[in-house]
Amino acid sequence: MFLNPYDLLASSNPVQELKKLAVQLYPSKIRVEPNYKITKFLFGMSDENNGDLLQGSTYNIVEKKNLKKVGNVKSPFQLVNSDDCQDINPLNPYARAVLSVCVSEQLAGNPCTTPAILYRGLTGKVNRGVDAKPHPLQREYILASVRKLMGKTFSSDISQRCEYLKYNDGSPIIFHSAILPACYIEAYIGGKDVTTIFFERSSPLYSIADIKNQVLRYDVSLLDVQDQKNTPMNITVKNYVICRVMEIKAHKQLKPILTFDDIFKK
Repeated sequence: MFLNPYDLLASSNPVQELKKLAVQLYPSKIRVEPNYKITKFLFGMSDENNGDLLQGSTYNIVEKKNLKKVGNVKSPFQLVNSDDCQDINPLNPYARAVLSVCVSEQLAGNPCTTPAILYRGLTGKVNRGVDAKPHPLQREYILASVRKLMGKTFSSDISQRCEYLKYNDGSPIIFHSAILPACYIEAYIGGKDVTTIFFERSSPLYSIADIKNQVLRYDVSLLDVQDQKNTPMNITVKNYVICRVMEIKAHKQLKPILTFDDIFKK
């Protein structure tokens, strides 16, 4: 379900409507994590890869190697900044966590979300009665990631995968969309932040992962580690580690080992 923010702005008191809307939102208790190869690549890019993509280069994800009579099955993709996005830095794991929380909120039936709810999803503090209010700097860090995700246009042609690996009944699919198709209204009532992020449609990264059934799901409260400050770095580490643990559990062929070298390298 998606909500048209322009209908809300047309009301006689749009800011008051935002306040009412925020009261009706409940943080998702299940994290939904797109875990497909493209997602891993985009949020773990080197400066060189990022520069190549922003200059129009096309990369390929190998879906299957050495398929008989076909060779390697590939899915080409591109990533460019939209006209109003000036951020040329690579996407990072923190932004991936923000995207996953947004996906989780959408799938929980929320047509929109707020920086406070995103903070709860990032930290695992989603239960009723738990005090979880982001510091102003943390709030801005979240919104900066939202703006970046909104400003990156992702294109991918997965038609070969559909044809040769029998997804979508063999019919071709080409995606062309912002990584996070959304907009947000920043507003305050009596000093209270009622900034609201409105989802316009599903993220293409989730849609592709869902087609291939490469989506992880877990209880968000696993991220709520006691006596630990929720700095951006700690949030990033927690979200990465939980994601890797869930990936290992989902794929028995992976070694059940995480090293500090791997965590801090990523």
